Amino acid sequence: MCLIELKQSNKPMISCSVNAKTTLLPNTEIYTNSPLVKKARENVLEFLLLNHPLDCPICDQAGECDLQDQSLFFGFTRKRFYNYKKIVIDKNIGPIIKTVMTRCIHCTRCIRFATEIAGVQDLGAFGRSFSTEIGTYISKTFQSEISGNVIDLCPVGALTSKFYPFINRSWELKFINSIDFSDGFGLGIILQIKNKKIIKIHSNFNINKTEWISNKTRFSFDGLFPSDYSLNTEELNNIWFGLFKKLIKLFYFYDHLSRHNLKLKPLFLIFGSTLNNESINLLFFISKRYKFIKLRRNMLVNSSLDLEQYFKFNDLMTSVNFNKSKFCFLIGVNPRYEGFYLNVKMRQRQLKGKFEIFSMNSTIDLTYQVKTLSTNPKFLKIISEGNHILSQYFITSKPSLVLNQRISNRIDSNFFFKSMLIIETYSKLKKNTWNGFNLLSSSLNTVGINILNVFSGFSNKDFLNSTGLFFFNSSLNEISNLNKMLNLKLLNYLAIQVEYFIIKLGCCSKKLLLSKISEYLYLPSSNFFENSGTFISTEGITKISTKILVTNLEKKNDWEILRILLSNSKSLKLLHSTSKLLFLDWNLNRLRNYIIFLAYASQGISNLSFFFNKKCQIIKNRLFKFDICKVNIFNTKLKRFIYDFYLANESYYSRFSFIMIQSSNVLRFEKINFESIFIG
Repeated sequence: MCLIELKQSNKPMISCSVNAKTTLLPNTEIYTNSPLVKKARENVLEFLLLNHPLDCPICDQAGECDLQDQSLFFGFTRKRFYNYKKIVIDKNIGPIIKTVMTRCIHCTRCIRFATEIAGVQDLGAFGRSFSTEIGTYISKTFQSEISGNVIDLCPVGALTSKFYPFINRSWELKFINSIDFSDGFGLGIILQIKNKKIIKIHSNFNINKTEWISNKTRFSFDGLFPSDYSLNTEELNNIWFGLFKKLIKLFYFYDHLSRHNLKLKPLFLIFGSTLNNESINLLFFISKRYKFIKLRRNMLVNSSLDLEQYFKFNDLMTSVNFNKSKFCFLIGVNPRYEGFYLNVKMRQRQLKGKFEIFSMNSTIDLTYQVKTLSTNPKFLKIISEGNHILSQYFITSKPSLVLNQRISNRIDSNFFFKSMLIIETYSKLKKNTWNGFNLLSSSLNTVGINILNVFSGFSNKDFLNSTGLFFFNSSLNEISNLNKMLNLKLLNYLAIQVEYFIIKLGCCSKKLLLSKISEYLYLPSSNFFENSGTFISTEGITKISTKILVTNLEKKNDWEILRILLSNSKSLKLLHSTSKLLFLDWNLNRLRNYIIFLAYASQGISNLSFFFNKKCQIIKNRLFKFDICKVNIFNTKLKRFIYDFYLANESYYSRFSFIMIQSSNVLRFEKINFESIFIG
């Protein structure tokens, strides 16, 4: 369809393959809508429709089919071929992609995507002439975390979604823009909605930038909508009313006793990394108002870095900076499962050449060439001391380093970050406008939580000293050793008195054996698309999600719950009540001192401000050398934090998705232990 006519040529030519420097002669005229071009396009379209079935009324691609558009402009109603059409057997290439190979026109878009973008050599064309087919040649699945994008790339209905076939047409659906809820980058997506329900999710295609989405983003939305509720609307409303009444009484009496200096076990509010910034601010206000309320994250964080440049992606994601960088060092990170968007960018950069990637992790397949060095943390100490040949790469122009956010959960996490500071001092990792230190987080609002405050993680000690637990956008599986502690409690091995054990989630399994605990409630809340909020992605970009779906009557969002608690607590006549909230946090004082320090240093640089003086640069280096000796180093090897892309992640929605569970079973069946063994 991209044929053109040259004035001095005897036949039409393909416009995308014409070289303007060598093929075109001076004063050559080009015709794009001549009779010869129109006739050639009609012949090409007639050849494409030669074996294509005439099943447009039942095809899933109807309304979005490129072949229909081309047939409207360049086709004709006559037919010259009355033989039997070609029949091709459908292939089973995975649990999410449905194949109808009789509709295939051999455009090879899926093959080029699998080879060039996904980096998986599974799809190909075999056979010649009339026997040409697209498939995997042998019986296997197209195993890639971004394989669902071929559904959008296929111009006809040959590759469609397996779970939603023959249901809706494009003109019956509403298209609404939103952001990705299952990844730290928060990429743009398009929702297809009908009757207040999400039917499909596909990527946001732009002219200048194509944002590929993962299979989790495309198909895990069925986990956001649990289908079975054991309680009706009236019963749930009564439970909500009783819960608010009980919590308000609890706040009143606990606040009264705490003001009389009585030691009380606190009530812990535990939130996940996907909670929006507005709800976290309200939780922060509640924890500051009442002394007996403690705010905790669902994961342990041992690092105390407060500067924004040390817990986000800085200067690596743009195409300009990727072209400038010639070296990348991965420490304990698996970008294929933890940040697929970064993995695609790194593969495209390596295909251009002059880009070396080293990894300090277990052996993993990242779809491109990576040199794995070691899994021992002591190897990083050797690099920071300059006793390894890899240290020379950091003094090259624009080096880059990617660290996993989960490393902050380790006990020796300070060793990793202080080693980065030493490397940053002696190398060009951070010079002038370039900052090559990048921290990859796999959750949507991890950076936003770190910007707000340094929250402590929920530990076993907190569980033993708690009077109740309240979960916000989190689950029991995300907290280490909590299930083990609950089982010991059920076996009467631990004497734990938990008066209120409340779990509030959008989707959660209610069948838990918690009969030994005095009270356990599951209350359905609104999911990601039934709520609006602000998030900060791993790149530090503010992402805003709007309310798209109408919340059911029995559901309440996090903002509504916290506002009800705050409004009702104001009506209570507490002792020494005041309308002011006092914030005496050490982070605020530290930030104020840091700002004053920068202000004085900018007025006049003296010998005292040695951080800004080149003459006293040796003193700064000695300080970093002295600090590294104080840090403990453990021999625990670095390992992959995510073994299963579809289920093992901070986004708990995928764990309740039937499609993700089925995809995980296929992945675990094919990924056996012998895959990591290689010879050479």
